[in-house]
Amino acid sequence: MLKYIPRLAQLHMHMNRLTDVRELCRKEFAPLETLDLGNNKIVEVPIALVYYLANLTLLNLQNNSVNHLPPWIGYHKRI
Repeated sequence: MLKYIPRLAQLHMHMNRLTDVRELCRKEFAPLETLDLGNNKIVEVPIALVYYLANLTLLNLQNNSVNHLPPWIGYHKRI
């Protein structure tokens, strides 16, 4: 399915009761510039997120269950 949307720049997945976002750590999501994951139940931000989503300029994790952001997120080039 993702091969049919190669220029996906924005993905809004707020209020979906998501608990895990590891599926977003794929090369198919590399064009993403905006990722809205607000108001879910996410507990952990995977380290691979920085690697695979290098074009992100906006990452919304508001109102989730993430206790802390790993220090590596500061190395992202655009967030």
